[in-house]
Amino acid sequence: MNTPLAPTTSNNEQFSPPDYINKEIYYCDIEIGAPIYSSEQQLLGYAGRYSFRPNDVTSGARQIAFSLDDIEKPPSKAIRGKILYQYIGTVGKGYMIDNYTMD
Repeated sequence: MNTPLAPTTSNNEQFSPPDYINKEIYYCDIEIGAPIYSSEQQLLGYAGRYSFRPNDVTSGARQIAFSLDDIEKPPSKAIRGKILYQYIGTVGKGYMIDNYTMD
């Protein structure tokens, strides 16, 4: 005799994986002030207004400010790396970056 299956209380909703962007940050259309997170989910800063063109040494970069108040003024740095996907982190919807460098 087959016993009936026990009712389940689990969520049967299927979660889709993130839409991978996999582009260098220079080539992404990122709005000014969008949070940038590391692949370890740490806030690195906020996307600034300026971009730095690719050349024979780098693949291009984007300005990153350490607070929203600093987007229009120094101190800021250039960040290079690959944007993996959009990510909702501690300060809101932004982008996750991997293999990044800042200078």
